[in-house]
Amino acid sequence: MVKTSVANFNETGQFDRPFLGVSYRPISEQAALFNDVPQGAYLVEVTPGASADAAGLRAGDILTAINGELIKDQPLAVVLNKKRIGEVITVRYWREGQFAEVEITLQAPQTAPQQ
Repeated sequence: MVKTSVANFNETGQFDRPFLGVSYRPISEQAALFNDVPQGAYLVEVTPGASADAAGLRAGDILTAINGELIKDQPLAVVLNKKRIGEVITVRYWREGQFAEVEITLQAPQTAPQQ
């Protein structure tokens, strides 16, 4: 994570990190099996006006992959830290027993509304 942040600083002169706008809890393999849901990042809250909100994600969704990279293999924060502000990502998520995908343009934290 530090290497990615330093590389970004060397390129841009700032320590900007993209802001998806979600609070989440990881779902372990065991919890996923027990609850008959996929492993990934369970969205507890979606920040109004943030990237995730604009894309239609909502609390209760489970993020399972970003650009094909499984959330179960790496925590969501680690996957997002490799991305840049303005980058368009494809998010695969699970809602009400079905998988879906959505494209999201990542924002800078300061452009997201404060709660």
